[in-house]
Amino acid sequence: MSRTVPECIPELAAVPPRRSSKPQASYTEGTQSIQRAIAVLREIAAHNPRGMRLVDIAAKLQIERATAHRIMKGLSVYGMTMRDPRTNHYKLGPAVHALGLASSVHYSLAEVCEPSLIRLAEASGDSIFLMVRSGYDAVCLRRVEGSFPLQTHSLDTGTRRPLGAGAGALALLTVLEDSEIEHIIEVNTPRLEGYRIKEPEALRTAVEQSRQLGYGMNQELQTPGICAIGMVVPLAHGVPYVALSIASSSSRMRTRREELTALLTTEVTQLAKLLASQPPWI
Repeated sequence: MSRTVPECIPELAAVPPRRSSKPQASYTEGTQSIQRAIAVLREIAAHNPRGMRLVDIAAKLQIERATAHRIMKGLSVYGMTMRDPRTNHYKLGPAVHALGLASSVHYSLAEVCEPSLIRLAEASGDSIFLMVRSGYDAVCLRRVEGSFPLQTHSLDTGTRRPLGAGAGALALLTVLEDSEIEHIIEVNTPRLEGYRIKEPEALRTAVEQSRQLGYGMNQELQTPGICAIGMVVPLAHGVPYVALSIASSSSRMRTRREELTALLTTEVTQLAKLLASQPPWI
């Protein structure tokens, strides 16, 4: 399946061959540094707003603590990260915010989708999330609370999760080709355990179940007592990269899933028509 819409953050390409062995080594080392820096920023973003300790960053990236310290020092110099002196947790820095503001002129997808989110929140009373694919992850672009807001959940605006971890992220995974799904699961396996997905096979099963249902279904997997359903916004061409999800208490979801699915279907259908009339967002 060919893509007409590029991903928010493209997957890191393999290093191209070079003629000279010396330049090749230098090029590879430089590319590896960039890859690690990007990986650090993505991990910290995934733990927003709490941040991460240096030891946890090193463990997540499977690198030496001294290497992680050098990366963090370099990112901090340029304002990409900052360290909370009270907790020693590293968080995203002001430079990331500034870059986000600069790019928001071109990427107003959240503003276009917000009326749909508000209608869903008002009609359902539940919490609504706008999820966008970003490489191997899904990012929460916007959250709107209904009249029955969730008391406990970890998905805030800007939060990044591996594809498959959560209803919206699972919906975005299910629309991909099988070979790409397998590649993403392989890459994300070390991170999935942190989202209570103990085995890759459990995610494969969730993909198949979601395909049969026609939407992503998360039953108390990430947060006990919370269930969610997620549906991609279909595109006339290319692979869908936007999803809407509804999260509710398990008791509310149990008796209202059919009703919520109908509401979600209506909104993603309308949103698909709206996005089709707009220029490419991502």
